[in-house]
Amino acid sequence: MTENLAIAGLTAHQLLAANAAVLAAATVQFITGSGFGILAAPFLLLVSAQFLPGPLLVVTLVVMLLSLMQDRIRRVDFILGPAAALGVPGALLGVWLSTVTDAAVLGVVIGVSILSVSVSALSGRALRQTPTTLTVAGGVGGVLAGLAATPGPPVVVVYRNDDARHYRGNLSLYFLIVCVASTIVLLTGQGAVDADQMLLEGAVLLPGVLLGVLLARPLRTRVPAGILRPCSLALSGAAGAIVLVGAVTG
Repeated sequence: MTENLAIAGLTAHQLLAANAAVLAAATVQFITGSGFGILAAPFLLLVSAQFLPGPLLVVTLVVMLLSLMQDRIRRVDFILGPAAALGVPGALLGVWLSTVTDAAVLGVVIGVSILSVSVSALSGRALRQTPTTLTVAGGVGGVLAGLAATPGPPVVVVYRNDDARHYRGNLSLYFLIVCVASTIVLLTGQGAVDADQMLLEGAVLLPGVLLGVLLARPLRTRVPAGILRPCSLALSGAAGAIVLVGAVTG
């Protein structure tokens, strides 16, 4: 194991810091139904850039599968179907945009858009949930997945459901579909990533995920359903702010 970590180029301090970031992000994800990538990405980037995007996407797939297993969706909310379907070509578009557009310009546009819409929703002036708005949000989420591995904010702003388990589970299903597409497009499609290295770096983050499951389990049923969406919107706004600050300062 020590040799593998040496090959991955990670120190013990980096492993502890990375798993602490994943622990916090996974706990929030399992309680609210969103927030994993939004919280994990910036902190993992501070620890080591090699965690993004491949290893984070690998871990995200595991987190979404575990979330689905915990919530055990009794029925799929098919209104999210078109959103997930449009998210797949959205990921393709996101990858293409990342190659032809200045990263700082994209970051400013994305950050301002997410932040403004999230603040508007929190203030009570949210977009109505309709098949059209949700489908468009799903496509935009796919684009964000291709650009920054954060597909959540657009759909979180639009999607509503008063049943906490139903809300978390269906969001996780959407995230899973878009993340699978993003992984294929960003990694396999470009062929620039060592698959073994990617899996190894993703695997070293799994302890944080498992601890997050244990920490969130007793809290899930104690969090009122009414605060799930506001929490998710606040996380979306934070994501917009992080993207914007990164674009301006980077």
